[in-house]
Amino acid sequence: MEREYQKNLAKGNTEIVAEQIAAAVDADLFEVERAESYPVSYDACTKEARNEARMKARPELVNDLERIDEYDTIFVGYPNWWGTMPMPMFAQLEKNWISRASVSHRSAHMRAVVSAKARRMCARCVPEQRL
Repeated sequence: MEREYQKNLAKGNTEIVAEQIAAAVDADLFEVERAESYPVSYDACTKEARNEARMKARPELVNDLERIDEYDTIFVGYPNWWGTMPMPMFAQLEKNWISRASVSHRSAHMRAVVSAKARRMCARCVPEQRL
């Protein structure tokens, strides 16, 4: 029997932390959103997201962050899915390599375990930056 996913919170942890950071440093916010919504069923959603990760998929996104090179500092926040970023985050970062900005990434996970691939990707965005 599949469990029905019901978002019973107005906002998730990542969005709450992003808003707090934005308010503290007077920053813009940008949400990375997959063009095709994930299934409503919890089991179907996690299965689809896991398959995306296994296939290293780069799904189509709703919006593209334009003007990325105009920023000096970029905070990258995301939920931790199977020890790494969700595939839409990889799609956004690969599409818009962050060349000059200082990058600070925040995983919304209790243990904050981040995959080596996610760390390498952010390090490539700013080679002199240690994460």
